[in-house]
Amino acid sequence: MKKTEIPGICTIEFNPDDKILLINYTQKLVVDEDLVKEVVDKAMELVGDQKFKLIIDVRNILYLTKKARELTAKIQSDKILAFSPILKDNIHKELFNLFLNFSKPTYPTRAFLSIEQAMEWMKSFD
Repeated sequence: MKKTEIPGICTIEFNPDDKILLINYTQKLVVDEDLVKEVVDKAMELVGDQKFKLIIDVRNILYLTKKARELTAKIQSDKILAFSPILKDNIHKELFNLFLNFSKPTYPTRAFLSIEQAMEWMKSFD
């Protein structure tokens, strides 16, 4: 397991065996374009050239700025095998999964309420 962090912002873990990259935002915050770039740079230091399955715990994110949303939509998408955001509650989860019907990502995507549920789902992409 490889680990790093951005103190006061998030922890980033990568398990090369199962190819799961876990980003966990640890503080309530607004995510802007600069923070997205910093998190992605740190994450890619761990991942290198490998393709990976991405889990992001977004329960502490208050919102993403417009530029941050635009940037996240295109960064490293060619390396992502599957994606799971970890959301606060069933309402957010259902809304996110409904949104997927209108905006289909190029990789399997599904929201969960816990990291453990997402990790279990990710096993189906080995």
